[in-house]
Amino acid sequence: MRGMAIRDPERLKKALLESRRQKRAGALVEQWASHDVSASPIAQSKYALLADRLRAGRSWPLRWTDDLPSEVRAFVAADDAIAILGWDVEEEPALLVSAARLRANVAVLDRIYPDGFVLISDVAGQVLLVDFNGDEGTHVNIVELPAASR
Repeated sequence: MRGMAIRDPERLKKALLESRRQKRAGALVEQWASHDVSASPIAQSKYALLADRLRAGRSWPLRWTDDLPSEVRAFVAADDAIAILGWDVEEEPALLVSAARLRANVAVLDRIYPDGFVLISDVAGQVLLVDFNGDEGTHVNIVELPAASR
């Protein structure tokens, strides 16, 4: 491993990041399970494609909301399953959860993702960004998900 670090520091950095995400995914799956929600980690290869699409999109400006449950329920209404990841897209793993179970558990989102989260709807081709800021409240924005590059 030491030789790899000297020859290819980027590869080592990527492997360490993937390892951190994998550990975090296990913890998140357990948290969701404690609320009777089955969550499945999205494979690293698919995660990389998803993260690239998210980076290519525009996310600002966020707007304040006082009704996050309605925002989330409306966003996932057309989906059977939805991808969710924490606010720090580089560090947080993406999970696939049932949209119906997510709607039923909106109240726990701020405990599972205390900084905020990102919901990705392939059906709508959109992303719901949710930022929790203790001083300023909850901010959201819906943005178009850039098409996957081929």
